Amino acid sequence: MSGLGLGLGLGLGAHRKGGLLPETKAVIDAAMSAGGEIRYQNQLNTFIGALKAASIWDKFDRLYLANYESIGSRLNLINPAISAININTVLFTDKRGWSVTDGYCALDLNVNLTPGLSNSATKYVNGSGSLMIYLLDSLDMNTNTFAAIIGSHNGFNAQQNYIYKSSSSVNVMSFAQYQSAIALADRPTATIGAPVKGLLATSRSTDALHYLRANKTIYDGNNNSYANNLYLDGNVYSLNLNNNGTSSVFPLLNIATPFHAVGGHMTNAEMTTLETIIENYLTSIGVVL
Repeated sequence: MSGLGLGLGLGLGAHRKGGLLPETKAVIDAAMSAGGEIRYQNQLNTFIGALKAASIWDKFDRLYLANYESIGSRLNLINPAISAININTVLFTDKRGWSVTDGYCALDLNVNLTPGLSNSATKYVNGSGSLMIYLLDSLDMNTNTFAAIIGSHNGFNAQQNYIYKSSSSVNVMSFAQYQSAIALADRPTATIGAPVKGLLATSRSTDALHYLRANKTIYDGNNNSYANNLYLDGNVYSLNLNNNGTSSVFPLLNIATPFHAVGGHMTNAEMTTLETIIENYLTSIGVVL
């Protein structure tokens, strides 16, 4: 009988709210007001409840999760008054999430890493933060194709916060947070031979602990050359990078992504818990992982 609760929300549209968490109800109401719909309500409620129970709900600035359609899914679960923004043609598929097919598209997560702005991050702060995306399809690492996955930078002479697949050699993933201009040549890389799938994230703490998580494996970074101050002027983009306020020309192409998030530092144990919660949600709505 425990699986019954996960299935009840499938066909009930955006009208059922009884017994749901206040956070879930807020997202449902915001979706209806915007002309969208949260169809998988029980499953979303379970997802939010699991994050709260694990004490990681409050670590996010932005958290976007695929539901039934694009408008409702682009609501920030942490504060549904904020929505992600489609840059050019961003495709959305029921349950599977967002993807792009050309070089000038991106999902703007509507969070700026410069302090003091109207949409500034408050959990991703000087010296500490996380960038997170979930890949439903595999990213082939055995090529020298460049893929800008998630992040923001305002030029190669400034600091950068991102994850991207390097084009300099095969099997290389680069990641940086609070990267100072002087140290760009020292940005950390991870050598990953297998295709990347699932939760892909980088996280750094104020004590300079910095890692990349891919395929449920942790890759440590060199932190000696990192600055702790944020000088970025541009929102974080997903499926691409913010390049001086526009999307890059090397996006993450043709890969479905049901989860995008920006927030504070998370330990490996917290990321493991988060990945399990994401996967439980996806399987509960019928996604094959």
